[in-house]
Amino acid sequence: MPEKDKNRLWIYLQHRNGAPGHHWSLVLTPKNIDHGDTYTNNVFRFHVTNSITVRGNTPGTIHYGNPPWRFECRSSNALRSGSIIGRVLVAKLSATVSLAEQSNYIEGIVRPGGSGGVPVVQNHPSWNCVSWVQSALAALKMAGGELGSIPDIFPGGSHEREICKFADKCMDKFLGQGGQEISSLPFLDLRGK
Repeated sequence: MPEKDKNRLWIYLQHRNGAPGHHWSLVLTPKNIDHGDTYTNNVFRFHVTNSITVRGNTPGTIHYGNPPWRFECRSSNALRSGSIIGRVLVAKLSATVSLAEQSNYIEGIVRPGGSGGVPVVQNHPSWNCVSWVQSALAALKMAGGELGSIPDIFPGGSHEREICKFADKCMDKFLGQGGQEISSLPFLDLRGK
């Protein structure tokens, strides 16, 4: 495929239904997403979440305070989430390798446990999804190759501040206009910075 059709690795920014801050996740996408298709899983999402999940009729654990953090990697449809407010481009990857193969490679680097992986920290008041994404990006950058160009996004650093400021602007736009198609969402390109 031509160079212009490279796959993208993004930080997706999501609103938190009125809670302060924004949820960060890593999302691997093709260059173009079919905007008429809301059924096909066309992206891969990597993130940590501490939301409560209910599965079947199994009694859940009662959590006092926040539920435990857990890692998720799954294919999904980029058009089904109405909470995405903006995107931050962190890498472009060759489209000669399938999105599924790239997802497996990325998951092998960031999945907690085993050899390497990005840990999921419990019971630490300042650790959250942003902390995990920052650690995941550092691990991916250390893997080198096309991922070696990922920008350094450190806690409290200039890129983190830039992303947070960008997310606030995206949220203002989102509140003013309502949900948007993925292609029309604001994005920030941090590559090469």
